[in-house]
Amino acid sequence: MKIRLLIILVLLVNAKVLSQDIEKYTLDYCIKRALENNQDIKSTEFDLISAQSKILSAKTERLPTVDFSGNYSRLSIIDPFSITMPTGKAIDIFPVILNNYGLNLTLKQAVFTGSRIKSNYEIAKNTFLAKENNLEEVKNSIKYAIEDYFWRLVYAIESKRVVDESIELTKIHLQDVKNLKENGMASENDVKKVEVQLSNMELMKTTIEKNIELSRAVLCRTMNAPIETSFEPDYDLPSPEFNYNFKEITSKAIEKRPLLKSMEFYLQSSEEAKKVVKSSFYPSVYLVCNYNYARPNRRILPMKDKWADTWDAGVVVQFTIWNWGKKRMDYESAQNNFLKVKTDYENLQSQIELDIKRIFLDINESLKRYQLSNKMVDQAEENYRISRDKYKNGMLLNSEFLDAEVDLLKSKLEVTKSIMDFNIKMAELKKAAGIYE
Repeated sequence: MKIRLLIILVLLVNAKVLSQDIEKYTLDYCIKRALENNQDIKSTEFDLISAQSKILSAKTERLPTVDFSGNYSRLSIIDPFSITMPTGKAIDIFPVILNNYGLNLTLKQAVFTGSRIKSNYEIAKNTFLAKENNLEEVKNSIKYAIEDYFWRLVYAIESKRVVDESIELTKIHLQDVKNLKENGMASENDVKKVEVQLSNMELMKTTIEKNIELSRAVLCRTMNAPIETSFEPDYDLPSPEFNYNFKEITSKAIEKRPLLKSMEFYLQSSEEAKKVVKSSFYPSVYLVCNYNYARPNRRILPMKDKWADTWDAGVVVQFTIWNWGKKRMDYESAQNNFLKVKTDYENLQSQIELDIKRIFLDINESLKRYQLSNKMVDQAEENYRISRDKYKNGMLLNSEFLDAEVDLLKSKLEVTKSIMDFNIKMAELKKAAGIYE
């Protein structure tokens, strides 16, 4: 027993020495780094900036527009239009001016558009707010992904630690069997059985080491760090505790889940879209003012080959009388789109409630598994101790002692797995309920 403890102690000390030069990343650090560097978040932020620009664009529809145009034309030569006075003198009423120039400024202000401008602004604003909540949903998804990958990495590391301890115990067992064989108290088959068990554990360790590297690489990828980054998770494994209330969490989810709030704003946008289409059933009224600076100015008679300015102002009414039912069909399409978004919104509410219920059940299951697996460890450790003493005294078969070793390994791995499952499910609950800080 002293030899076994000494080997385990040396193993742990060596691991500590080897890990001194490796950076330690806490879960909070990983989340912070991911939020600062993740590409999905950056992409969503650009989408949000674009939506904000559309709000400013929609605001400008309320303001007057000023258009400028200029033109030049060269006319063909024709006979001038002239009249002869009683005195016999001819006067050119429309002289032939071959070079024509024109500059025009037009000011246009919407007076009435059947609420189209207001509804377009509301659509742009609600779309921005929806995308703002989409960004929060993406951030929450990244937080959940980091927690998921972090705890899987922890599970792999803890599993390796457990397997390393079991390997050392099995090596001690192998040495004991060899000693018994030399004294004629064990067979070659007994030795082979322990060697097979040791090989199985070494194979399990190889798989776990692969999972450690893969989990670390995925975690680095989510943080947008080089996948070869060398670090170790800084963590502790407290006993799982859970004191949430299903109704309270569900209520918070309906109130705070960013994805649901995003759908609310999209629902409002689709309702405003109906108003935009409906505005086409009404005439649009604009105030229009023009300033003309031309050479010649055709409003001034007789025309002269010189620059002159004029202006005009008026009211323009636009209304489509007939378009083969396009207005009606567009309105029906907008109405159906509104009903679809409303249905999706209601389905999402139901899905969130179902997800939270499922997560609650999963968490309760992991808590029970944790409690039972702890009892299993206590029983397995006691069984291992008794089995080892009996085996050393020749009162137990080698195969039965091997079973005790395997049971101890499985029970310890089950404890680690139940803690990992609990932490991952808690992260999933925070994401589903939108209660990430």
